[in-house]
Amino acid sequence: MLKTGIIGLGKVGKKRAEIIRGQKEYELIATCDTEPSAEADYANYKHMLEDEKDINCVFVCVPHTLTKDIVIDCLDRGLNVFAEKPPGCSLSDTIQLKEAIERNPKCKLLFGFNHRYHQHIQKALQIIKSGALGKIMWMRGHYGKVQLEKWRQTKELAGRGILLSQGIHMVDLFRYLADTEFEEVHAFTSHFWKKWFEDNVFMIMRSNKGIVGSIHSSCVLGMNRFEIFLGMTKGYVHIDNIITSTRSFGFPEKTSVAALKNTKFYGNPKVEVNFFGIDPSWEIEIINFADIVLKDKKKYPCSIDDAIEVMKILDKVYEDEKIPV
Repeated sequence: MLKTGIIGLGKVGKKRAEIIRGQKEYELIATCDTEPSAEADYANYKHMLEDEKDINCVFVCVPHTLTKDIVIDCLDRGLNVFAEKPPGCSLSDTIQLKEAIERNPKCKLLFGFNHRYHQHIQKALQIIKSGALGKIMWMRGHYGKVQLEKWRQTKELAGRGILLSQGIHMVDLFRYLADTEFEEVHAFTSHFWKKWFEDNVFMIMRSNKGIVGSIHSSCVLGMNRFEIFLGMTKGYVHIDNIITSTRSFGFPEKTSVAALKNTKFYGNPKVEVNFFGIDPSWEIEIINFADIVLKDKKKYPCSIDDAIEVMKILDKVYEDEKIPV
């Protein structure tokens, strides 16, 4: 049984709590949030961990700049940790998290890259692994929104801008779908709002398998948008929309598949479209975390190693554009 504490009872923390209460592997012991209106049991997470001796795992759902120190503290207390992305604000932060897990090898540390478990992403992965459309040649990703929430515009909480806040999901998905590491990375960023954070990022990358990928991450798009296009040797896969609480990034989710051998009309192939109307990703993550901890699995997805590879890519962007942490 995972006797659980939640640190951070904002929108994400409340969603985690709701799902945890419905899982037989978990018992939610206590919650913590510094905001008086959050209806948490504690206002200081250290007091929670000192008082609630039965807690053996925690969910860390706090703003970006607070994650690293809290996760390290929890690991050094011998607790299993599920932390929301990002895994710190820089590669240096993430390396410190790796050092903490190496000091505490009995603990598990996972990160909330829940986009992996959306149904249209899983459908695309199934097609890729089947080999029916050959190999991936190139990838294009577009993840944009109208604006950043107020706390994400605050440097003391967000640390960096749109790439760290949202585009990081797209970077993780590129690695996940292509099963490759993007070693060469170039980018341009912009500050159209004339604020401290980057509001637009244009990235181009090349992997150790020769796959070329481009990502546009933006919070000056004028609309909420999610899209991935995979160019393959025998066709293409188009991933469109992503389910959120507001449904503002498009609904339902779609995975469109086309084989070049089925070209019918002026070079356009026949397209098979798959629609998905629910988001099981949050529940899958929580079930996976319990399975990993209770079975003491040594290898698992969304681990510290995944986090480091993602942050290597982000650090190259920020370093290239000389954006300080």
